[in-house]
Amino acid sequence: MQAFIKLMVKIATKSRDRESLEKLVSCGKFYEDGIRVPADMRKALKIYKVAAKLGDSYSQYKVGVYYEVQQDLNKAIYWLEKSALQGHSDAETRLLFTGVEIRSLYKDKYISSVPVAKVAHFTLTKI
Repeated sequence: MQAFIKLMVKIATKSRDRESLEKLVSCGKFYEDGIRVPADMRKALKIYKVAAKLGDSYSQYKVGVYYEVQQDLNKAIYWLEKSALQGHSDAETRLLFTGVEIRSLYKDKYISSVPVAKVAHFTLTKI
């Protein structure tokens, strides 16, 4: 299975297509949940980090949650914001629970009430 994971990382990194990325994320889920392989969160996290860097919002969310649990709030916010900007509602909610308020520079509303595509950029402030 380890060789398969390395191959999936290589394919997803080179091709950068959605299907390869989804298969890579599935491998991360297998390790996280112990499906067909022994559960191994370290391996799952390695896979999620690769997929997060390639732009997968679910993986960005998972990496953000990991850093939040590890008390590295700056990295947690970085990854959760990337995920939230792609419309991942759990990432939006998690950001609010970490004590970070996301406000549009155009409207004084939370991101969940503003279509993400219409917002130019955000400012983060501690509550």
